[in-house]
Amino acid sequence: MRNTLLIAIATLTLVLSGCASDSGALSRETRKAQYNRYAGEPVPKVRMINLHSWTNIDRDQIVLWSNARDAYLVDLFSPCLGLDRGVVNAIGVSNFGNTIYARSDAIIVGGERCLIDTIRPIDTKALNEERRAARSGGTLQPREEASLAQD
Repeated sequence: MRNTLLIAIATLTLVLSGCASDSGALSRETRKAQYNRYAGEPVPKVRMINLHSWTNIDRDQIVLWSNARDAYLVDLFSPCLGLDRGVVNAIGVSNFGNTIYARSDAIIVGGERCLIDTIRPIDTKALNEERRAARSGGTLQPREEASLAQD
């Protein structure tokens, strides 16, 4: 019985230590604008067997990565002050059965429980294309213009 309880607690709280992604020299505002630009419509839940990494945007938003290609922009119900305190080395995600639900699960930072308001999938392919273009000094054309230019 005790082992079952410990396993249940471990399942409910997924902790990831020291794996916050750093988007290099991008300012917080630039990073926030990019993620919001490529975030889709809100979904009620997301299945996340493993939390690959996370990106701290600000005290109102965080990005959860289930793998290197699948990311979700999480809007918090109210500001999470723990995310605004310098370096955050670990977060937790309360969840049940490998599914994270908007409006019932939370991000846990230093003992602070921050309720998830919305979850939006991010078009990571388009986000990465924009970042590659910016690094190479080019500009990213919208897909329609790019295909017309090739014709």
